Amino acid sequence: MSRSSDQAVRLTAGAEGTVLEALRSQGVTLASPCGGAGTCGKCRIIVRRAGGLEEEVLACQEPAVRVKEVLIPPGAFEERRAMDVVLEGVPASHGWEAERAEGFGLALDVGTTTIVCRLVDLKTGAVIESGGLANPQRSFGADVISRITAAEAEHLEELQRAVNEGITNLARTLLERAEVNASIVVRAVVAGNTVMEHLAAGVDPTPIGRAPFTAPTLFGCMQPLQALADLGCSAREAFFAPCVAGYVGGDITADLLSLGMTTSSEPRLLADLGTNGEMALSTSDGIICCATAAGPVFEGANITFGMPAYPGAVARVRWEEGSLLVETIEDSPAQGICGSGLIDVLALLLDAGILEESGLMLEADELDVAVPPALAERLGTHEGMAAFWVTPQIAVTQRDVRNVQLAKAAICAGMLTLLQSARVQPDQVARLDIAGGLGQNVDLRNAVRIGLFPEELLGVAHSVGNMAIEGAALALEGEAAREELGRIAQGARYLELSTSSLFNENYLEAMEFPSPASSDTR
Repeated sequence: MSRSSDQAVRLTAGAEGTVLEALRSQGVTLASPCGGAGTCGKCRIIVRRAGGLEEEVLACQEPAVRVKEVLIPPGAFEERRAMDVVLEGVPASHGWEAERAEGFGLALDVGTTTIVCRLVDLKTGAVIESGGLANPQRSFGADVISRITAAEAEHLEELQRAVNEGITNLARTLLERAEVNASIVVRAVVAGNTVMEHLAAGVDPTPIGRAPFTAPTLFGCMQPLQALADLGCSAREAFFAPCVAGYVGGDITADLLSLGMTTSSEPRLLADLGTNGEMALSTSDGIICCATAAGPVFEGANITFGMPAYPGAVARVRWEEGSLLVETIEDSPAQGICGSGLIDVLALLLDAGILEESGLMLEADELDVAVPPALAERLGTHEGMAAFWVTPQIAVTQRDVRNVQLAKAAICAGMLTLLQSARVQPDQVARLDIAGGLGQNVDLRNAVRIGLFPEELLGVAHSVGNMAIEGAALALEGEAAREELGRIAQGARYLELSTSSLFNENYLEAMEFPSPASSDTR
């Protein structure tokens, strides 16, 4: 059953809890997008019991006391190498003069899935080094709800330690590459969603997970950051970007700052699509924000062969001259499929007539004769479900399609509800900025084809990259930018979608895929 590539790990004598928890305590991090609920199947490993008996189990469900040794396949490890993260966004537009100083600063975008860091020379404003890696907290779950649940289950210190270790490791790598001593790092700024900022600071985010979803703090202040002490920096506190609400964080205020949306005379829409779906609309009456419960589907969670945008993730899929062309990140051998590749596949299946508007995937004998045989022959099953095989090893299943429908409906409904609450028609929006990890590789036409956002916005839609790190860098360089962040947060109005009947109506209508007539964007 075991393979030569599996890594053997012996559990510490007397290990308690599940195998996942025991491994985590030994510094071995497994991918566990569901946070140990036993639903994602991504922590599947082989355990070796007394007498050499081997059995395949889920690490999050197997009691550690029954196991002596664990054989872990390479794909189960939570990668610590740099992901295909978005390290920068479009150039920020602002009218402030930077406060030049001796020394260096760290700008941090601490996301649920990834951490991005910039090392900035404060004397010149130049970015000396930048990089990113997977957030080590992901073994506690792929979304903020699972992190809140873990904190409530008395794992707050572990969560704080994990994210600070990630920041420390990443920043140390940048400092070493730049040959800069940590002792001359004199400033730091952290931008992240509200939950991640709490966990980085060691503040319990549990109240955010319960109605009325009130955050213990909305930050916008200096806060101790353990990573700075661990690095030996002169600065031991970081400025934490101000949040708007429990689910609209400092990453969104940093986005708004760097995009200059508060100075726009026309309606502009922002969608930061990473692990969460956070949005903002600028109007003549100010900024309105909301957050949708889209979940981490587009980060690969709850998708059968899903994965984040690591090297080896299928990121682009297209039908060209009778062949299915598949592109992976860094052209590495295909290991799974990430959000942009998933969107491409669904758009292709819709155009080909393999996927109905309801989301039903047809079987080969149900297809119209016009469906190319080279596509039809990729239809099959996986674990009893209808599936389309993108490669011989990677399929998109009927369940995956349903999960994408839930996520894309939440995002599209959130946009529509924001617009309707401000009495703005989609065709009146001057610009739609799509920030975050999904925007890096996504084909905007395919995004419209599956109904991720309204067709009327395609002509004004732009992928802008990581604007949160741009905003964090602005705040690193000057007090004026930090004060503007505070004004943005204080002036923004939060629209709670969980109690909105309008959102529920939009959500139900957005569940189906658009018909070809209403999405003929090719």
